[in-house]
Amino acid sequence: MIAKPEYVPQYYPLLIERIKDSGVAVRKRIIRILREICEKQPDYEKVPEMLARIVRRISDEEGVKKLTIDTMQTLLFQPTRERDSIQLVMTLTDMVQICVKENTLDFFEQLLNSLLKTNDRTLLFASRQIVDTLVDNVLTLDSKMASGGGEVINSSEESTSMNAAAAHKEHQERMLACLSTLSLFSKAKPDLMVKHAETLQPYLSMNMNGPSEQQVMNQVINMLERVVPLMDHPSESFLKTLDESLYQLVKDGGMRIIASSLACNAAIYNKWKKRTPAIIETFFKYLKYLHQIKEDVLRKQTSGILPVRKPMVLRSLFSVGLMSRYFDLDAILENDDEAKKFLDANASILSPSSPLTEVNEEHDEEEKQSAKSSPFVEMIFQVLTTFCKYRDGDIRLKALNAIGNFTATNSEYLTRTELRNMYMTLLGTEDKEYLGLKIQTLKNLEIFLSAEETKMVKNNRHMSKEEHDLKEMELANSGLASAIIQLYWNAVLNSYYNPGDAVRTAAVQVAILTLSQGLVTPGSSIPTLIAMSTDRNTLIRNKVENILRDIDSKYAGMVPSKAVAGIRCSFRLHMIIKKDPECVLRGIRVCDQAVIAAGSIDNLKLVN
Repeated sequence: MIAKPEYVPQYYPLLIERIKDSGVAVRKRIIRILREICEKQPDYEKVPEMLARIVRRISDEEGVKKLTIDTMQTLLFQPTRERDSIQLVMTLTDMVQICVKENTLDFFEQLLNSLLKTNDRTLLFASRQIVDTLVDNVLTLDSKMASGGGEVINSSEESTSMNAAAAHKEHQERMLACLSTLSLFSKAKPDLMVKHAETLQPYLSMNMNGPSEQQVMNQVINMLERVVPLMDHPSESFLKTLDESLYQLVKDGGMRIIASSLACNAAIYNKWKKRTPAIIETFFKYLKYLHQIKEDVLRKQTSGILPVRKPMVLRSLFSVGLMSRYFDLDAILENDDEAKKFLDANASILSPSSPLTEVNEEHDEEEKQSAKSSPFVEMIFQVLTTFCKYRDGDIRLKALNAIGNFTATNSEYLTRTELRNMYMTLLGTEDKEYLGLKIQTLKNLEIFLSAEETKMVKNNRHMSKEEHDLKEMELANSGLASAIIQLYWNAVLNSYYNPGDAVRTAAVQVAILTLSQGLVTPGSSIPTLIAMSTDRNTLIRNKVENILRDIDSKYAGMVPSKAVAGIRCSFRLHMIIKKDPECVLRGIRVCDQAVIAAGSIDNLKLVN
């Protein structure tokens, strides 16, 4: 095929499928053949698809993973001339577009992390070249889209207008692919993007007319969040403009944009505490509004929240939850006169009521101290828990979502009796009316675990520079997280046995995060993990099989010893999720026919 390129199109479909072969040697050989085709025929139309398939093998066994990294480094991460750099970036963005469509962008992110952590000079130079070309590409596409819009409006012929619209859509997709690629580079090595921060800032003022523009905006905000804190001496005007732009996005944007903007604003403020963020004014307005609504409802001054007020209540709940997650509000508002007056006027609600503290007097005293030291945090908690009990389903769900963001930072509130009872009730309910709340409760625990993991990684990175004992640090960091998750662990495992795919997926995500962080001993969860590995959902099966494999390698004999209990749990699961009443229950899943035909169960594990 290398000698006679005309045969490549004929044999390509066969070759590309064998990259999932059960034999390690076969997969390696296919990667080598594909690499040679890419090197000899860089203009071949299937090159981006080949690269997208090769990059998936980053999650393969060690030998294949190493070959994948070497191959991608050889093909994409070598210093080039300017003309070749443009062609290389076009190929790279085409590959990213394929990864986005196939939902496999995580593999490319994994590849970048593996490559850039080595700090190899040649690799960093090539990466900087790619990033610079990508930014130039974004600017070029932006100007084309701006001029293209005029062509569509002024066009008299329908066909010309359709062509212009198609070109505009193509430019938009490529621009999104460029920004997605830049975003991944900024995650793996934010330093590469520092000099382009001021280039990205004007995009915060663009109009968001559709989903594509919103995705572009979200990517830009995420990059600025990672890059701006690394700038040495950003100008005062740049920081002020950034703050004002993010403030407007929080006021007018959708949920996704609000979340990204607040995270970005907090990252910048925590690094450059030169002025109080403009968004704090909005927080204060939202909190007072929610507090007033809460008081009116509790005193029965109104029959309920009027429909005209509902959108504002939902926006306020969502925003206040996120603000309490990203900002230390008590520290920021410590010297604010208006805030002090507001707290003095509502001092009575800051003392935790008796139903919250039934455990013992010592616990009660701790909560009172917490209310004194963090009055705004306590007030937010009281407001959010009140709205969680409101009769309107949308408001209840949004308040519960806000509590998830609130407890990501203020994790000690997860031990409060009131919140614990609410979570336990929702995790245990089978009522379809509360299905959304049950899923949100699991997502809240996932948010908490993800935040704890991020915190631990950050602390370890900071402390390792000072040569502390990493083992001791990990134990100290995971202590509270372990104590909290053990309160909910059995309820999370039991919540998995549910006919709804969304509930099971959320429960699996919590279980995987808990076990991967080592917050509980795996023994008691193995029967449920075995049941999860028989789930009809392929994504659940693949994730759980990896966890079981890790447990088996660390604790020899533990998984087989729980096999009988696992079969029973599997039987329980299939009793719940079976769709056809005529089908026979076996406590195991039926293997895919394609896999049986291939004669190897391993194929299933390798399909990513």
